[in-house]
Amino acid sequence: MSLAKTIFIFPIVISSILLTILLTLSWIHRVERLARALMRVVVCSLIWSVGYGLVILSNTLDQKIFWDNVKNTGSFAISFFWLALVVMYTGRESQWRKYYPYFAILPLFFIGVMWTDKFHHLFRFQTTLVRPAYSFTVLKNSYTSFFYLLFTPYNTIVFLSCLGLLLEVFYKARGRLKIQAILLICGSLPPLMAELFVMLGKTPVPYLSYTTHTFLISGIMLGWAVFKFDLYQSVLLARDVVVDTLQEGIVVVDRNNRLIDLNASAQMMLGVSAGNAIGLSAEKVLKILDTDSQLLEVNENHCVELNIGQLYLEVSVVPVRCGSKSISARVITLHDITERVLLLEQLKHLAHYDMMTGVLNRSALFNHAEKLIEDSRLSNGCCSLIMLDIDQFKRINDLYGHLTGDRALKLAVDICCSALRAKDLIGRYGGEEFIVVLPETNLDEAQKIANRLRVSIEQTPLVTERGFDRITASFGVVCSGMFGCAAELEKMISVADQALYLAKGKGANQVVAIENPTHLIQERHESCAA
Repeated sequence: MSLAKTIFIFPIVISSILLTILLTLSWIHRVERLARALMRVVVCSLIWSVGYGLVILSNTLDQKIFWDNVKNTGSFAISFFWLALVVMYTGRESQWRKYYPYFAILPLFFIGVMWTDKFHHLFRFQTTLVRPAYSFTVLKNSYTSFFYLLFTPYNTIVFLSCLGLLLEVFYKARGRLKIQAILLICGSLPPLMAELFVMLGKTPVPYLSYTTHTFLISGIMLGWAVFKFDLYQSVLLARDVVVDTLQEGIVVVDRNNRLIDLNASAQMMLGVSAGNAIGLSAEKVLKILDTDSQLLEVNENHCVELNIGQLYLEVSVVPVRCGSKSISARVITLHDITERVLLLEQLKHLAHYDMMTGVLNRSALFNHAEKLIEDSRLSNGCCSLIMLDIDQFKRINDLYGHLTGDRALKLAVDICCSALRAKDLIGRYGGEEFIVVLPETNLDEAQKIANRLRVSIEQTPLVTERGFDRITASFGVVCSGMFGCAAELEKMISVADQALYLAKGKGANQVVAIENPTHLIQERHESCAA
């Protein structure tokens, strides 16, 4: 091999070695998506570099054309894969993914046309061997206008797109990310400029391409980004990897309240698809939130809680500003707080209701009952109170067990709840004792209600493991009217409790209504005498 050829091949060999090292490192880190994208770029660079080296080393025209096709295969494919790498690095993959097929078609078309050129000559119209002054033969290609009209605009669009994305990162990023962007820009420029000079016929030595030599510079830049600045781990929060995997819904609207992006969670919460929603008015897309348009006009961070059917959302709006300038966009975060709301409601329910029977617990019953009694006293109305107790409840527990006893309590409560009005209150006073508060009800009406409850309980069988049994209950009834202006809950409960005691003394399964304290004393004496 001549000295001139050795000098020309040597940088190609060095750059190929460097690219091989970079490919190996990418393979080691192939679990990272960016590493896999870089592998594709490096493989194309290697094909290009090795192919051109073999073009120089080949001696016959057919061999040189074959290896030139190999070189061009890497050359045509690298544009697409470099674009894919830059798009992934800048976190714009979801926005560009739909354009990938269009960018991939042309390289595939060029490769197909090139390898079948001998049948149609759409790629080369003349190919010869020349021997310039440096003493070894080189391939002289003359490409068709068809090739230049398609390939040149394609490469220009790809380059400008990549450059624009990287410059945007450079402008916005800080520290390590800014240096990464600089290295990627500097790594992409030398091959592009060298290839441009080849196409224009302005190379330092005619008919020789120095593009593969520039891979040495590009390899150093990419290697620097990988080794020194941890390129694989620094993808700019790639939207499809991070944002789309968030459980929170993310919606982005521009300054004109047009929807420009939303992630998978937001699509599910709002019941829309990105393809149909992007570009529409944000008010139209977010109408399911049933909120006013002011939510989309806030100038500061704003947060509200909304209910959509069975879904509870915490909606946060964060304005995005260009420095200290006007708002350029708004990011709306939809956080599903359904589980938290339901848990709070459950805790609130447990704080006010008896867990076993489902009626008001003692504390909640007292709070509500006191208000009803106070309202009836202020309006000179009547409010009656019934205290009921399950008769011989211990017998049920002893005979059938506590689970059956619990069912007995629940049965009595369900009977009462089904017979009472919506405005009436029922709560568990303690053990097997319950209190019913009847607003706007006099003593006679309350006594009739108590009797209906007593009969319903007596006539409803209790299912046990041994068959059917019956339960009964005793009732004490009192009305706030007997106390006049001094009516209060504690006094009424005290009298109702004594009335219940009298009902038990009469043999249980009875209703005793107290009309006045004198009647109560008389009844107690009669009960004691009996």
